[in-house]
Amino acid sequence: MSWFTTSARPGSALRTRLRLESLDARALPSSLIGDDPAPPDPPGGGSIVNPPPGITAPRIIDFIGVAVADGWYTFTGRVEADTSPAGLSVLFGGIPSLGAQMVTIASDGTFSLYIHLQTNGSDDGTATAQTTVNGQQSNLAEYDVTPSA
Repeated sequence: MSWFTTSARPGSALRTRLRLESLDARALPSSLIGDDPAPPDPPGGGSIVNPPPGITAPRIIDFIGVAVADGWYTFTGRVEADTSPAGLSVLFGGIPSLGAQMVTIASDGTFSLYIHLQTNGSDDGTATAQTTVNGQQSNLAEYDVTPSA
């Protein structure tokens, strides 16, 4: 019986016969089997540190610190860059409690840190945030804080 024939019954339709086929004997693209050669080293050896011409330094914008309660702050901002900064880090500093604090940049370029600051005056000052994209450092974003209990 051929599957290309139609039935004489009204409302009946052609049916397609589905089947699986083994791919063992077929050639696979080299990107799937790991035979791609390693990219060439940059001229002069080492790694590329400077971004390609036309790439501008990233910028941190809308950086603010919002007092939530009794010394608890949320610091937020957004990174603008020529390429997506998603997955990269923002490094905080400027005041003791923020020293070496780091967060990951979200897919939309935003970042956020929720942290408790000292209310004894030691964390009064300017909170800072900075990131590096394509080997270029962003501006040093600043926000003045005076944590209180």
